[in-house]
Amino acid sequence: MPTANTNITNIISPLAAQLRLAIDEWKQVSITWVEKTLALAVALKTARDTYGPNDRAFGRWLAENDCDDLGKDTRAALINMAEHLDLSTQVLQDTQSRSVRLIWDREIRPRLPAPDADIRQPSISAVEIDTDAVESPPIDAEAASSTEAEAAPVGIEVSENPIPEPEQPVTRVNNRRLQGLERADEVQAIFNQRTCATIGRAVAGRGGREIWTLILQAIDAGFVSAATAGNIVVEKLTARVLFPLSPRSWSRQYDLTFRQHRARVRNVVMPAAVACREVILANPEDIDGILRRHADGQARASREEQAQAAVAALPPGQQHIMMYGETLWPIVGPQNAGNTYDQVRCAVWTFRDLQRWHVMIAADSSVASCALRIRLSFKWFIEYLMRNDAGNTNELRKVFGIIRTLTRLWEQNPDGECRFPPYPPIECQW
Repeated sequence: MPTANTNITNIISPLAAQLRLAIDEWKQVSITWVEKTLALAVALKTARDTYGPNDRAFGRWLAENDCDDLGKDTRAALINMAEHLDLSTQVLQDTQSRSVRLIWDREIRPRLPAPDADIRQPSISAVEIDTDAVESPPIDAEAASSTEAEAAPVGIEVSENPIPEPEQPVTRVNNRRLQGLERADEVQAIFNQRTCATIGRAVAGRGGREIWTLILQAIDAGFVSAATAGNIVVEKLTARVLFPLSPRSWSRQYDLTFRQHRARVRNVVMPAAVACREVILANPEDIDGILRRHADGQARASREEQAQAAVAALPPGQQHIMMYGETLWPIVGPQNAGNTYDQVRCAVWTFRDLQRWHVMIAADSSVASCALRIRLSFKWFIEYLMRNDAGNTNELRKVFGIIRTLTRLWEQNPDGECRFPPYPPIECQW
């Protein structure tokens, strides 16, 4: 194990690179999700074992190597999966869930034999503590029962199956700032008192009504419940209060007390999250990727709608040009703005010829054929100049003429001596 004076980051930087790659590949939802999840679990366990019981050093190493974007619960679940690879592989292949934390807690852990009950629990280190979310430690039921037994008076037998007492209702101290707000009792039954205090301070300030509306929307969508948010202590009102199972690195970028952040959550994040509700609930750790893919799909649909309208308005003599799913003509959006119909056609024709000739090279690589393909490679440029440079003022005509001459020289004397001018050491500086 590395000593305290060793530069651990430099020693195991390849391990950090391997873990970073595993995280990035795991985030890409695909048919190889099971394989990528197990690879990430093994890489994470390998890195974790390097530090033994030193949780603080491991957390610091993750942050220094840009590998801290997974929540501590997700990391703990993956490490546990790596310790039970056979069972984890079987469960991952059968499950429909994409939340590794829920898969571990609900599908793998209950199937472990009794000796394996002592599993790795998430630990909170100084590096991982964040003011916007601190989770309460779980209650050790076994320790609590043993303490009760020890506290029993001498001479009184403690029954193994005592008669259950009537369940007492849980009493909560109502937050005065929340009194009178719509569904205040429901919100206070979900969040703990410290989080309610944070919410109370926020709703009492500017934008409080918007914040309260967002919280109710998150509850109605199923993102927030007592099961997901009850043990989370929120000291700073970020998107964590709306999406308790989301990664902290994502939720911290939205501070709901800031008007600009609140507006983006209201107008962009929450509507998109509701639209992707089922996917997010199944895999809350990937909320960032889910929302990005949703935004990309919406943008693509918008471009296609604009393209259909533009195609319908094309003048006679022009046709719809599309390459690999993207409309190049008519112009849709700012990406290709300024291009003309002739320029687009010239570029597409040249591309298609070059693409076809690259395939032909394998079958016919003779000097005559190669020289012909080079000459033809700027054929459409010449024709473009003939249509758009009637005065022969474009100097590129001379360059194309020299290239044509070179192809003839190559055909006539392919083994002749060549003295090439050196390429410029820096592009565009010659």
